[in-house]
Amino acid sequence: MIVVRPQRAQGLIKLASLLAGVFLLTGAGVAWGHGVNDLPLDKYQSGQLTGKSERSISIDGREYVLHPKAVVEDDEGRPKQLRDFKIDAFVRFLLKKDGIRELILVTPK
Repeated sequence: MIVVRPQRAQGLIKLASLLAGVFLLTGAGVAWGHGVNDLPLDKYQSGQLTGKSERSISIDGREYVLHPKAVVEDDEGRPKQLRDFKIDAFVRFLLKKDGIRELILVTPK
């Protein structure tokens, strides 16, 4: 059994509070909250959705294969389905050799 003295417990609580404050002020929680979408925006291409099928999409009239494990989300990181994307919607996408790996719906602000 571990016994913690009251003075030591107070010190640990202060330390934990200080670390939590630093964590929140530096925005570390926001950075850790994102997954795949950690790349700089210049790594993404953008365009307007002009067509879609089960395994491919057309952006600005050019057809691209959608990778089977592609991340599909909106610009706030919420998961989406391809059916949520309407023709003429603006998108950002990460294109790799094997197809689009990430597709982001740009929501109107």
